[in-house]
Amino acid sequence: MIKFILKFIGSEEKKEVFIDDQTFFDYSNGVDNGINESSDSDSANLILDLGTNDYKIKYSNSFNHVVLNHIFKFEINQPFFESLPIFKDLGLKEILENMEENSECKFNIFIFQDDVLMHNFKITIIRTPHSYVCLSSSIGNKYFKQISPRVLKSSSEAICFIQDKVIVYVNNSFANLISKSVEQLEGLKLYPGMNFPGADDNQLLKAFNDLNEGKYFYHNQDLKTKVNGVECSFKIFLSAMSYKNNPAVLLTAIDVTKQNLLNEISFNNNNEIQTLRSIGNIAVFKQKINNAEITWSPEYLTIMGKLPTYKSLKSDLFDYIIDEDKNLFEKTWIKFIRTKNDAISEFRIKNDEGKLKYLYLYSKIQYENNGKIVSINGFIQDRTEINESRYKLLNELDQRENAIKEMHYESQKILDNILNQTDLKLNTENFSPKFIVEKSQNRRNALNLIQEKIHESPNISSINVIDTLNPFIKVQLKFYNVTNVNFNVKVLANIFVSRKTMIILALIINEIIDNIIREVSTYQEEEVIMRVDLNVQKHISIFVETSVTNIYAQSDLSTKILKYLVNELKGSLKIKRKEFNTLIDIFLEQESV
Repeated sequence: MIKFILKFIGSEEKKEVFIDDQTFFDYSNGVDNGINESSDSDSANLILDLGTNDYKIKYSNSFNHVVLNHIFKFEINQPFFESLPIFKDLGLKEILENMEENSECKFNIFIFQDDVLMHNFKITIIRTPHSYVCLSSSIGNKYFKQISPRVLKSSSEAICFIQDKVIVYVNNSFANLISKSVEQLEGLKLYPGMNFPGADDNQLLKAFNDLNEGKYFYHNQDLKTKVNGVECSFKIFLSAMSYKNNPAVLLTAIDVTKQNLLNEISFNNNNEIQTLRSIGNIAVFKQKINNAEITWSPEYLTIMGKLPTYKSLKSDLFDYIIDEDKNLFEKTWIKFIRTKNDAISEFRIKNDEGKLKYLYLYSKIQYENNGKIVSINGFIQDRTEINESRYKLLNELDQRENAIKEMHYESQKILDNILNQTDLKLNTENFSPKFIVEKSQNRRNALNLIQEKIHESPNISSINVIDTLNPFIKVQLKFYNVTNVNFNVKVLANIFVSRKTMIILALIINEIIDNIIREVSTYQEEEVIMRVDLNVQKHISIFVETSVTNIYAQSDLSTKILKYLVNELKGSLKIKRKEFNTLIDIFLEQESV
């Protein structure tokens, strides 16, 4: 069962509609198989004709939109409620009919499937004299953890990202692990039966299916495969993540071939193996059940911070396991004894010096025919440094994930506030519904781009202006693809700023570039000089000189929005419109980082 809830913003008023899966399928244009070109995942913008009773679609920023893995097609001149009948069930037609001219209405639409929230769309409808402008943005889709490529590259973990069954990113650690180059792996299409040295085919397929259904998952497995003709053993972890704002399967691989070999040879007592044990922080133990004493190799003292009691594994090891890990360890230990398998476990102990350590335990248990234990031989390895490094990375990823969620929230709030600046009575001669939609889409595109550049920053809370703004501006100018405007842009402010400062800085520059390009004559060459630097008070300075003169009148909407963005950073804005050029001076205060 699928549930839709329409709830007005700032009000408790809401309406709920329930439909079954088959009805939802009938409403749609079929299931998305990944081949169709879908819409921008963040927004869907429409213009509906006010002059007809069936609200025909006059404009759409994209014609295929995917909801709950089903396609909904918007075609020009098609009645809106034929494209999305569910909106009629939610009472949207009555809402449109009751709207007054030059008014707006805002509400959220929540979509649940089997009582799980799958989508949350924020809708703004603006009624102009001749049409309705519908702006929607996705603000509540399921978030998978997001990881910066720079963080990945520096990670010692062997990591691979897969989207749509294609490898989109591998780090050097992963490439080295399977004796391939990064270039050989990136772009590689995975298909059943190819025996990709990284994951079992069935597990990969299940991970892809879970990802397509929006499910979070975490699979782990042991895999044996040949690398350059040599059989190797891997520990594989598959989980749902985001890579560059899109869902992906994260594959983490750990080569345990040497560890398995170590498990076999650690009991050897020759000098070479003793040296290996010392370097690897490995202490070997042997205990015969008919002899109460247990023997330990000398490395026990280094790991545990004291000499052993030589009484039993319990007194020398198990009693030191911290309470949080003890219950799980005891269950695992009993399971190994019952199944008569080699015992392998990882746990934390607090040694005699009070230090918290991460230990790996491996033991071979020998039994008599009647099932009675004869002996227990094994070793412990101190893996504290390895685990602390791993947990440090995971902690950094968690912090980045929280920062990214905060960034999405901050960005959406900025877009909402910009939309609130829209006075429908301003610029009535040029202020068309299509203009509203195009400007809204342009700002969202710019916002998505700057967020992507921020994702790539080593520190998502302190961002270098030059490293982030230069590639942002370069991509923006390439997107506009104008040949009659010469942009001379230099970013000289080599400073670190907060996320909010960086986002607003990028939006200011995007607004200026967009407005210049919209107003420039298509029949003459124009030049734009732009500098981003610091003034003597260490405030961020944006200076723009352009031969375009018909921009930023005192009363127009573009000026109002630019002033809003500048005021968000407690800045100042000066615009001088001369006969042959326009000068724009902006000074912005930096948020502390």
